[in-house]
This record gives sequence, C-alpha cells and structure tokens, in this order.
Amino acid sequence: MSHVPNAAKAILPAPLRRWLRGLRNPEARLRNMWEHDAALGKVIHQHAAGKVLAGPFVGLHYVDTALGSTIGPKLVGTYELELHLVIEQIVQRPYTTFVDIGTGEGYYVVGLASRMPALRVIGFEVEERNRAQLARLAEMNGVSDRIELHGLCTTDVLRDVLLPATGQSGKVLILCDIEGAELDVLRPDLVPELLKADLLVEMHDVPEQPVSEPIRERFAATHDIQVIWSTKRQSSDWPRNWPASAKITGTMKRDCMAERRDGAMSWFWMKAR
Repeated sequence: MSHVPNAAKAILPAPLRRWLRGLRNPEARLRNMWEHDAALGKVIHQHAAGKVLAGPFVGLHYVDTALGSTIGPKLVGTYELELHLVIEQIVQRPYTTFVDIGTGEGYYVVGLASRMPALRVIGFEVEERNRAQLARLAEMNGVSDRIELHGLCTTDVLRDVLLPATGQSGKVLILCDIEGAELDVLRPDLVPELLKADLLVEMHDVPEQPVSEPIRERFAATHDIQVIWSTKRQSSDWPRNWPASAKITGTMKRDCMAERRDGAMSWFWMKAR
C-alpha cells in the first residue's frame, strides 16, 4: 500500500490514519490495539464507578489502566473467567500464605488479600511500573500492610520465602504467570518446598520451548493436576449489573472482554496430595 498523500492526511480522522498505518506495519497494528484497549478501559472504568463489577473480586476498587495486560475484563469481572471456580475453591481452603509470581498490577494479590483477611501475601514483579501500580491498588483497598513485594523471583529467593511458610501449620498457595519462565522458577529439585504447596500455573507453550509437559513431569508424583483450557467469551458473560444508563454496543462488549491472547492456552491447577 502506498503512503497516504499529505492531502488525505489532512482530512482523514486520526483513528483511520492509525488503522491504515497498521495495515503496513505489524508493530503499529499492535500499538493501535493496545491504545484502543486503554481508551476503552477508561470508558468502562468510569461507567463502573472505579470498581470491579462481577467475578470473584466484585466490588474491588480498581485502577483504570493495566500494564502489559488488558484492563476491560478485570473491570467487568470476566478476566480469566475459566479460573473463577478455582478462585472460589481457593477462598474456602485453609491457606495461610499466598505467593504470586508475576503480579502485574495486582489483580490477584489485592483481590485475594481482600477476600482472605488472615492471608499472608507475597508478590514478585520485575516491572517497576507494575509494582508502583500494585502499591496504589493495595492502598485503595486497604491491604497495603499485608502485602510483601519483591522484584525478580529466583529459586534462591523463592526458597527463602517458602521455607518458613511450609514449616508452619496451614497451606501455601502459589500463582505463577511469568510468560514462559515457569521452567526456570518452578524447580522442585532446587526448591523442594514447592512439592508441599498448591500451584495455579499459566502455561506459555511455544514450539521452541514447550512448558506444559516438563511441568507436569515435575509435579505428577506429588500433585493432582487439573488442566483448564481457555474459552471464548460469550455475550451472556457480560455483567448483569452493568448500569442501565451506560449505553454500550455489542462490539464494545466483545472488545472489552477480549484478553488479547495468542490462541488457546491452558492453566495447571495442581493440588498437593
């Protein structure tokens, strides 16, 4: 496609010009997608009065942007909808410590801290911007004093965290979402305390480095493993308590619930025997 003439640039609206650039440039197309996601998120945040509308963390005060993930599903309560039943199981189990490896802006850290007041919460997040946003989210929901936040999670640091936790009565829950680095961190040979914990792990399989089967082999002897596959969102997933006065199109609903994932993916829900 040839460049848009200068005269056309003068009359074409900015969104259309960005779309045309995206046709030529995959990076521009990706940037356009995230800009659209961020703008839609701010609209949803305003209509939702700054709170999560549904799901396991309904009523949670929430920020209006997410860094590295989509914000709309978290606000309307459809984020990782496939895990909602697991989260409800987690809330009912006698966990004393929750370790979140790859916290993002804190959806699960702050969400579970809010629902489980006696829970000790430890997070690992390498991105400084995400840690700052997590601190803000924790303060908004009154749980700052119960969250211990670290940067990079190595096997040495993870063992230092798990040693005292697994030595106490009660149970340890680990959530891991680190974009393919699961094999480097979830090492029972180096961190044997992992074998005593329950783990919910997002799998990031790529042809160059399959993750699922090696993780399964490491924990099959000690854990019951349930595989949960991602599903497509339906119009019926939209929250029923969406404000009637806030008009929104079907296209906006679909865009809002989309999680921008590259195809089907899975989680392992692994409960220690």
